[in-house]
Formats: sequence, structure tokens, C-alpha cells
Amino acid sequence: MLVPMLAALVRELPKSLAEAGFKKMVVVARTKSKLEETAKASKEAGAEEVLVLPKDLFLPGASEEVVKETVEC
Repeated sequence: MLVPMLAALVRELPKSLAEAGFKKMVVVARTKSKLEETAKASKEAGAEEVLVLPKDLFLPGASEEVVKETVEC
């Protein structure tokens, strides 16, 4: 029960941030299709740029890759 609720919260957070005025954001998760849905909803809520990075953050070096790709963007 907790995992589905947490997943829904994580999907809604970027949308809420866009509604609050955040214009640029990065979304990171393992599943690209779900990230793209989240990015689309965030843009519809007012975000101008959403960088989609499908990464498994449990893998060694993944967080460093996210930082690098975010800075390069």
C-alpha cells in the first residue's frame, strides 16, 4: 500500500513544483516512459524545460552522471 502511494506522490511532485512557478527541472527515474509522462504533465502545468534522465540511482556512478548531464544541458 505504501509503495503505490509513494509512487503517486513522486509523479505529482514535479507537476506541483511547476504550478508553484518552477520553470526548469530535472526528473530522474528508471522508467523513461513514466518520466516522459511526468515531464509532459509538468510542462502543461507551466514548466518551460524538463530534462528527462532515465537512470537507476542505485547503480554506482549514476548520480554523478545525472549531475554531469544536468550541467551540460
